[in-house]
Amino acid sequence: MSVAVVSAASIPSQPSPRQLSRQRAIRRFRWSILGPLIALLGFVLMPVLFLQLYFSFHQWTVYLRNM
Repeated sequence: MSVAVVSAASIPSQPSPRQLSRQRAIRRFRWSILGPLIALLGFVLMPVLFLQLYFSFHQWTVYLRNM
């Protein structure tokens, strides 16, 4: 009689409901932090960057003189 040796790593284990809930909560928390930061970058900082580049290329200064 032969006995098959199976390592614990080869048996696929199902994550527990608690572990699934924890992963979902971590993912939700991560996006609750990243979402406002991405929105801030997209809607506030990008237009400011484009305006800065525009005025830099056209050599406009707050002193209203040509450089």
